[in-house]
Amino acid sequence: GFTSKSSPDCVNGEFLMQTLKGIKQSVSENALVLEEMAYAQRISDQFVILPSPNDGDCLFHSIFMSIVAQQVLKQARSALGKPTMSYSEMIERIGSLYSQEAIINGTYEYRLLAVEMMRGDADTFKPVIFDILTFALQPTQTDVTSQMLREEMRKRYGSEFFNEDGEPLERVDMSSLLAKNDLVDLYCSIMGTPAVFGEKAEIYALSKALKKKIYLYYYHGERLDAKGSHLPAEAFNPKASGKEIHLLHSVGGRHYCALIRKDLLKKDTLKEVSLDWELRLPNGCVGVGIGLKVAFYGDMAKAEAMKGGGAGAGGSLRKEIAGKQEGQDKRYKCQVVEVYKGGGAAQQHVAKNDLLMSIEGQSTFGMKMSEVQSLLSGPPGSMVQLELERPKKGKYSCKVERIALPPSTWGSKSLFSGVKDALSLSGRYQR
Repeated sequence: GFTSKSSPDCVNGEFLMQTLKGIKQSVSENALVLEEMAYAQRISDQFVILPSPNDGDCLFHSIFMSIVAQQVLKQARSALGKPTMSYSEMIERIGSLYSQEAIINGTYEYRLLAVEMMRGDADTFKPVIFDILTFALQPTQTDVTSQMLREEMRKRYGSEFFNEDGEPLERVDMSSLLAKNDLVDLYCSIMGTPAVFGEKAEIYALSKALKKKIYLYYYHGERLDAKGSHLPAEAFNPKASGKEIHLLHSVGGRHYCALIRKDLLKKDTLKEVSLDWELRLPNGCVGVGIGLKVAFYGDMAKAEAMKGGGAGAGGSLRKEIAGKQEGQDKRYKCQVVEVYKGGGAAQQHVAKNDLLMSIEGQSTFGMKMSEVQSLLSGPPGSMVQLELERPKKGKYSCKVERIALPPSTWGSKSLFSGVKDALSLSGRYQR
């Protein structure tokens, strides 16, 4: 019942309205996440969930790992075609075949493949991208991807769709947006950036590029067949001849995971199987546009030691971290392991072996790698405040600009080295 007229100067009333809207949205989102968790539990009779890092690359990681898992399970089938590998054995096998670098590079390769497909068939993808951009123009969309798309539209189209404050106009002629010839180029310029959350346009593009059916499951699209089995909410390229890929989408959590059909797996000997990719794979992430790679002291050794730890290993490590006092154990401090030429960090003279103490005032001590990556990530041209410590020289602070770097600058090796086997798994992809 509150309106902006609830206050004589219209300031407090407007503030109260926005506060109430925020509370309502927060409650709604939390309720949705709980419903989605219950839905994930319901489909567990048909699938096991292959976890993915909680970052913007989760869509491409899930599709890449689905194909890797298919190949591993195919090799493990008996002469009669019966499954001979359990879920935990499949995880161990994947870990022995693929290094962290190969998985990261393979994930980004699939992002580039989606962008290449959309650019090459702009007429097909333009209507799909138009719907995404229309959604991103809504002021209620506060996620990073929508913000990045809005900023790119503001730069290109200016006052046609935005006011003097840079906010979307209340009334926009969407037909004029659809008439733009560079919609696909605009979209791909953002979606080609690592850690930007993937949308349905990329799922559609990869289903066509890989010639595979991709089935998407999520709570609001829950459907059952006559036998009570769960059906996908959406099917992409359903007439493709390749093996299908199944994905679980959390709308509230902005996350994707791969689903592996249980009938492809031997019954697991473990009552509960959990996988923390941040422990099993050596830590390391690239901040989008920062030109900086970081890791935590001792995490690689810790990951190796815990490979045989089974379920719950990740939780025990996090409890151990929580019990430490900041500054007492250097293993949980964040260290710069590589600075990429041309990036914002290099321009501010950040050096290898510097300790990254805080990001935007938030201490990195004991953080998960996905949290560090989230704080470092942002729209190109934006700034991020870092506090660092240089061994024997002390602490210093700097503001670093996020600059989009070409993948060829990421280290000395080619972006695609070490992933040839992974790319050939589809049997369809040709560069």
